[in-house]
Amino acid sequence: MRIALLLSSALIFIFTGCKKTEAYDNPVFECNCGSVRWGGVDYPLLMAEYVRSVPDDLFSRRYYLTADIRQEGENLPHNLNIQIGIDSLTGTSLFIPEFDVFNLFEEVNQNDELMPYRRYEATEGFVNVTAAFLGGNEPVNYQMILKEVVNGQQVGFDVSVAGEFNVTIE
Repeated sequence: MRIALLLSSALIFIFTGCKKTEAYDNPVFECNCGSVRWGGVDYPLLMAEYVRSVPDDLFSRRYYLTADIRQEGENLPHNLNIQIGIDSLTGTSLFIPEFDVFNLFEEVNQNDELMPYRRYEATEGFVNVTAAFLGGNEPVNYQMILKEVVNGQQVGFDVSVAGEFNVTIE
């Protein structure tokens, strides 16, 4: 009798203690804030954010961008991470190398066993910023020629990159 009581209590606990929930559907993160052209293909940005590169200077910006550049047949993540930094927005068009524009392009490709991480820097190009000094929408577009950086040295062929994005200045 005791075993039957324990068994029935356990069965009641099992059936009433389990809660059925809907299957989790992982959201796709796209900010609808711009795109990047990499390898001749346009990819939507997943994120576009900014911080002031010099905290007390309203004219400074550091933009952070991320795009999923996974190609057909790639199952693992393949991302492009971009940083563009401007110490002082003194004009709308900043040309590289004439102006000091920080730039860093990182390609992280977990599908490539030999070179899963590549780093690039601009050798020439431009960044156009329609600055929103009083707040609001700030559109930015850029076009650059990059070189891969290996052990601090620029190597390889030219890589073309272009894009546009919007950030909200608060």
